[in-house]
Amino acid sequence: MRDLFLKFAENPDRKSFLAVRQEVLAAKEYQPDSEELDRADELIDEGKWAEARVCLQEALPNLLLSPQAHLLMAAIAEELGDSGEEQLEDFLASTCAEGILSTGDGTKDKPYLVLRATDEYDLIEYLEKEPIDEEEVEDGERSLDRVKCNDGSELWFDVTEAKARLAQPRDAEEAGEEEEGDEDES
Repeated sequence: MRDLFLKFAENPDRKSFLAVRQEVLAAKEYQPDSEELDRADELIDEGKWAEARVCLQEALPNLLLSPQAHLLMAAIAEELGDSGEEQLEDFLASTCAEGILSTGDGTKDKPYLVLRATDEYDLIEYLEKEPIDEEEVEDGERSLDRVKCNDGSELWFDVTEAKARLAQPRDAEEAGEEEEGDEDES
């Protein structure tokens, strides 16, 4: 996956972005509702910069294509005095946002493909828009999020794969708990 991500970073286009995205989707660590971004924010608020960095690094590959994760890493690098790392992470944040933009045009017919809800808001911010309303829309086999912005525009995001992952048991233990719960209902 690392090689695919480097290829994407060197030549950010739709094909290379989708290749990395597919690897993230296939990774057992991928969880679209994971809380590492929130945890890293909390650590930063507490001034625990090095711990926040570790939190985000340990969240890979889950957050590999998250613009917000790279922006947080850039802020951490700035605070820790690593200007080279700061510039790299700023670049990666923009590159990830551009990668998401390459997946569609933001319409219902060609929505942007995202791995997590935070990607939607990262892209909205990247486009310098302000969300005012969001709605989940089922469109055949697709699950979409429609976000209305204060400038009157709408942005559509395809969250089908993220929702499918959320519907899966997280691990064998959780699957066992579900089976036990089913037996108790009989």
